[in-house]
Amino acid sequence: DAAPGNGEGISAVGPLFPSLRELSLAYIPKLKGWRRMSKDCRTTLPFPRLNALDVDGMGSEVVLDMLQGLLSLQTLKIYGCEGLKEIPEWIDNLTSLKYLHIENCPKL
Repeated sequence: DAAPGNGEGISAVGPLFPSLRELSLAYIPKLKGWRRMSKDCRTTLPFPRLNALDVDGMGSEVVLDMLQGLLSLQTLKIYGCEGLKEIPEWIDNLTSLKYLHIENCPKL
């Protein structure tokens, strides 16, 4: 369902990859996030079953955008995100999160 584009975002109708459990993203400099729109133009959650996410060398705004709404996420690893300055308060909403590893984020 993902639509092709200019590499700066991923567009889809409905959830992105609804059965995906693990995702690794590394050094995708043009990725700015993903848009999630349902058929009736309401925002939907991407990756509803994702339980493990590894992020390496991404911008802080992309990392924060990715985290919101990942309610099934149990493992989060963030590496080399130089612009990441803080962990937002809403991370408490990720109630399934059991393991958090952050490395080489010098502004944090």
